[in-house]
Amino acid sequence: MLVYKYRSGTTRDIEALMNNQFYASSMEILNDVHEGKIIIDNQEIELFDLLVKNSVSTLDISIKKDLENLIQIYKNSGVYSLSKDYKNELLWAYYADSQKGFCIEYDFNILKQYPCNEDNFFDIKYSKNVPIINLGSIFDISILKKSLVTKSSSWKHEDEIRILTPSKGMFSYFIRAIKSIYFGNRTDKNTIESIMGKLKGRGVMYYQMAHKKDLYELEKTEIEDMFKA
Repeated sequence: MLVYKYRSGTTRDIEALMNNQFYASSMEILNDVHEGKIIIDNQEIELFDLLVKNSVSTLDISIKKDLENLIQIYKNSGVYSLSKDYKNELLWAYYADSQKGFCIEYDFNILKQYPCNEDNFFDIKYSKNVPIINLGSIFDISILKKSLVTKSSSWKHEDEIRILTPSKGMFSYFIRAIKSIYFGNRTDKNTIESIMGKLKGRGVMYYQMAHKKDLYELEKTEIEDMFKA
Protein backbone atom coordinates (compact mmCIF):
# COMPACT_ATOMS: atom_id res chain seq x y z
CA MET A 1 0.00 0.00 0.00
CA LEU A 2 1.09 3.58 -0.70
CA VAL A 3 0.52 6.47 1.70
CA TYR A 4 1.09 10.18 1.30
CA LYS A 5 2.27 13.24 3.22
CA TYR A 6 1.54 16.74 1.95
CA ARG A 7 4.26 19.33 2.62
CA SER A 8 4.32 23.09 2.10
CA GLY A 9 7.85 23.07 0.67
CA THR A 10 9.75 25.01 3.33
CA THR A 11 13.49 24.58 3.78
CA ARG A 12 12.76 22.45 6.85
CA ASP A 13 10.41 20.22 4.82
CA ILE A 14 13.07 19.66 2.16
CA GLU A 15 15.82 18.97 4.70
CA ALA A 16 13.66 16.40 6.49
CA LEU A 17 12.94 14.74 3.14
CA MET A 18 16.65 14.61 2.30
CA ASN A 19 17.51 13.16 5.72
CA ASN A 20 14.73 10.51 5.66
CA GLN A 21 13.02 12.04 8.67
CA PHE A 22 9.55 13.08 9.70
CA TYR A 23 8.44 15.37 12.50
CA ALA A 24 5.86 14.00 14.94
CA SER A 25 3.80 16.91 16.25
CA SER A 26 2.66 17.40 19.81
CA MET A 27 -0.90 16.29 20.54
CA GLU A 28 -1.59 19.79 21.83
CA ILE A 29 -1.39 21.48 18.41
CA LEU A 30 -3.59 19.20 16.29
CA ASN A 31 -6.03 21.26 14.23
CA ASP A 32 -9.29 19.40 14.93
CA VAL A 33 -11.01 20.98 17.94
CA HIS A 34 -12.77 17.68 18.65
CA GLU A 35 -9.57 15.60 18.78
CA GLY A 36 -9.46 13.39 21.85
CA LYS A 37 -13.10 13.82 22.80
CA ILE A 38 -14.40 10.79 24.73
CA ILE A 39 -17.22 9.90 27.07
CA ILE A 40 -16.28 8.24 30.37
CA ASP A 41 -19.05 7.27 32.78
CA ASN A 42 -21.47 9.70 31.12
CA GLN A 43 -19.01 12.59 31.29
CA GLU A 44 -17.96 14.12 27.98
CA ILE A 45 -14.26 14.93 28.22
CA GLU A 46 -12.05 16.95 25.85
CA LEU A 47 -8.68 15.30 26.47
CA PHE A 48 -6.71 17.67 24.26
CA ASP A 49 -8.48 20.66 25.76
CA LEU A 50 -7.35 19.39 29.15
CA LEU A 51 -3.80 19.17 27.81
CA VAL A 52 -3.81 22.90 27.21
CA LYS A 53 -5.68 23.90 30.37
CA ASN A 54 -3.71 21.36 32.41
CA SER A 55 -6.58 21.00 34.82
CA VAL A 56 -9.10 18.32 35.68
CA SER A 57 -10.57 20.18 38.64
CA THR A 58 -14.05 20.30 37.09
CA LEU A 59 -14.32 16.53 36.77
CA ASP A 60 -15.75 13.99 39.18
CA ILE A 61 -13.23 12.83 41.77
CA SER A 62 -13.77 9.21 40.67
CA ILE A 63 -11.93 9.76 37.38
CA LYS A 64 -9.78 12.78 38.22
CA LYS A 65 -6.62 10.88 39.19
CA ASP A 66 -6.80 8.44 36.28
CA LEU A 67 -7.21 11.28 33.82
CA GLU A 68 -4.28 13.20 35.27
CA ASN A 69 -2.09 10.15 34.53
CA LEU A 70 -3.62 9.76 31.08
CA ILE A 71 -3.01 13.42 30.20
CA GLN A 72 0.66 13.03 31.11
CA ILE A 73 0.94 10.09 28.69
CA TYR A 74 -0.59 12.20 25.92
CA LYS A 75 1.73 15.11 26.68
CA ASN A 76 4.71 12.86 26.02
CA SER A 77 3.31 11.47 22.75
CA GLY A 78 3.59 12.60 19.13
CA VAL A 79 1.59 12.09 15.96
CA TYR A 80 2.44 11.99 12.24
CA SER A 81 -0.56 12.05 9.92
CA LEU A 82 -0.66 10.55 6.43
CA SER A 83 -3.33 10.16 3.76
CA LYS A 84 -4.20 7.40 1.31
CA ASP A 85 -4.89 9.97 -1.42
CA TYR A 86 -2.36 12.02 -3.43
CA LYS A 87 -4.89 13.93 -5.57
CA ASN A 88 -7.16 15.46 -2.94
CA GLU A 89 -7.60 19.14 -3.81
CA LEU A 90 -8.44 20.12 -0.23
CA LEU A 91 -5.29 18.50 1.15
CA TRP A 92 -3.19 20.20 -1.51
CA ALA A 93 -4.75 23.50 -0.42
CA TYR A 94 -4.49 22.96 3.36
CA TYR A 95 -1.14 21.26 3.73
CA ALA A 96 0.82 21.96 0.54
CA ASP A 97 0.54 25.75 0.43
CA SER A 98 -2.23 25.80 -2.18
CA GLN A 99 -0.30 23.50 -4.56
CA LYS A 100 2.99 25.35 -4.19
CA GLY A 101 4.46 22.52 -2.12
CA PHE A 102 4.85 18.79 -2.68
CA CYS A 103 3.52 15.41 -1.60
CA ILE A 104 5.68 12.46 -0.50
CA GLU A 105 4.67 8.95 -1.53
CA TYR A 106 5.76 6.28 0.96
CA ASP A 107 5.72 2.51 0.66
CA PHE A 108 3.66 1.76 3.74
CA ASN A 109 5.16 -1.71 4.24
CA ILE A 110 8.67 -0.22 4.43
CA LEU A 111 7.72 2.87 6.43
CA LYS A 112 6.18 0.83 9.23
CA GLN A 113 9.31 -1.28 9.69
CA TYR A 114 11.19 1.58 11.40
CA PRO A 115 11.18 3.53 13.69
CA CYS A 116 7.69 2.47 14.80
CA ASN A 117 6.31 -1.03 14.54
CA GLU A 118 2.99 -1.90 12.97
CA ASP A 119 1.14 -1.47 16.28
CA ASN A 120 1.78 2.29 16.09
CA PHE A 121 -0.09 2.79 12.81
CA PHE A 122 -3.83 3.39 12.85
CA ASP A 123 -6.53 3.90 10.27
CA ILE A 124 -8.59 6.84 11.45
CA LYS A 125 -12.23 5.98 11.98
CA TYR A 126 -14.80 8.68 11.18
CA SER A 127 -18.00 8.92 13.14
CA LYS A 128 -20.79 11.28 14.18
CA ASN A 129 -20.65 9.79 17.66
CA VAL A 130 -18.07 10.41 20.38
CA PRO A 131 -16.31 7.19 21.57
CA ILE A 132 -17.55 5.83 24.90
CA ILE A 133 -14.94 4.38 27.26
CA ASN A 134 -15.76 2.70 30.57
CA LEU A 135 -13.80 3.94 33.54
CA GLY A 136 -12.65 0.41 34.33
CA SER A 137 -10.94 0.11 30.95
CA ILE A 138 -9.37 3.57 30.77
CA PHE A 139 -5.88 2.09 30.81
CA ASP A 140 -6.59 -0.75 28.39
CA ILE A 141 -4.39 0.49 25.53
CA SER A 142 -6.52 -0.99 22.75
CA ILE A 143 -9.62 0.74 24.09
CA LEU A 144 -7.85 3.90 25.13
CA LYS A 145 -6.54 4.57 21.63
CA LYS A 146 -10.12 5.06 20.49
CA SER A 147 -9.72 8.65 21.60
CA LEU A 148 -6.77 9.09 19.22
CA VAL A 149 -8.05 7.26 16.16
CA THR A 150 -11.66 8.45 16.03
CA LYS A 151 -12.50 11.76 14.37
CA SER A 152 -15.61 13.61 13.33
CA SER A 153 -17.05 12.48 10.00
CA SER A 154 -16.43 16.07 8.79
CA TRP A 155 -12.76 15.05 8.31
CA LYS A 156 -13.51 11.92 6.28
CA HIS A 157 -12.10 13.46 3.10
CA GLU A 158 -8.58 13.28 4.60
CA ASP A 159 -8.63 9.45 4.52
CA GLU A 160 -6.01 9.49 7.27
CA ILE A 161 -3.53 6.97 8.59
CA ARG A 162 -1.87 8.09 11.80
CA ILE A 163 1.48 7.15 13.33
CA LEU A 164 1.59 7.48 17.11
CA THR A 165 5.09 8.01 18.46
CA PRO A 166 6.36 7.79 22.06
CA SER A 167 7.41 11.45 21.95
CA LYS A 168 7.17 14.48 19.73
CA GLY A 169 10.15 15.40 17.54
CA MET A 170 12.15 14.06 14.60
CA PHE A 171 12.16 10.38 13.66
CA SER A 172 14.21 8.65 10.96
CA TYR A 173 12.92 5.96 8.58
CA PHE A 174 14.45 3.62 6.01
CA ILE A 175 15.58 5.42 2.85
CA ARG A 176 13.72 2.91 0.67
CA ALA A 177 10.38 4.07 2.09
CA ILE A 178 10.18 7.06 -0.31
CA LYS A 179 8.90 5.95 -3.71
CA SER A 180 7.77 9.15 -5.45
CA ILE A 181 7.42 12.91 -5.07
CA TYR A 182 4.38 14.75 -6.43
CA PHE A 183 4.77 18.47 -7.10
CA GLY A 184 1.82 20.80 -7.00
CA ASN A 185 0.48 22.60 -10.03
CA ARG A 186 2.09 25.81 -8.69
CA THR A 187 5.39 24.43 -7.35
CA ASP A 188 8.19 26.68 -8.59
CA LYS A 189 11.10 25.33 -10.63
CA ASN A 190 13.68 26.13 -7.94
CA THR A 191 11.87 23.94 -5.42
CA ILE A 192 11.58 21.10 -7.94
CA GLU A 193 15.25 21.32 -8.85
CA SER A 194 16.30 21.52 -5.19
CA ILE A 195 14.38 18.38 -4.24
CA MET A 196 15.57 16.42 -7.26
CA GLY A 197 19.16 17.42 -6.49
CA LYS A 198 18.93 16.37 -2.84
CA LEU A 199 17.38 13.00 -3.77
CA LYS A 200 19.82 12.37 -6.61
CA GLY A 201 20.60 8.71 -7.26
CA ARG A 202 17.78 7.26 -5.16
CA GLY A 203 15.60 6.12 -8.04
CA VAL A 204 12.66 8.27 -6.88
CA MET A 205 9.87 8.90 -9.40
CA TYR A 206 8.59 12.45 -9.95
CA TYR A 207 5.15 13.70 -10.95
CA GLN A 208 3.41 17.05 -11.27
CA MET A 209 -0.25 17.61 -10.59
CA ALA A 210 -2.54 19.27 -13.13
CA HIS A 211 -6.26 19.87 -13.49
CA LYS A 212 -8.19 17.47 -15.67
CA LYS A 213 -9.79 19.13 -18.66
CA ASP A 214 -13.43 20.10 -18.02
CA LEU A 215 -13.41 18.48 -14.56
CA TYR A 216 -12.84 19.56 -10.97
CA GLU A 217 -10.24 16.83 -10.54
CA LEU A 218 -6.47 16.51 -10.36
CA GLU A 219 -4.29 14.13 -12.33
CA LYS A 220 -0.58 13.36 -12.25
CA THR A 221 1.92 13.60 -15.10
CA GLU A 222 5.35 12.01 -14.82
CA ILE A 223 8.23 14.46 -15.16
CA GLU A 224 11.87 13.73 -15.87
CA ASP A 225 14.44 13.58 -13.09
CA MET A 226 16.87 16.43 -13.88
CA PHE A 227 19.70 14.52 -12.24
CA LYS A 228 19.06 11.04 -13.58
CA ALA A 229 22.32 9.34 -14.52
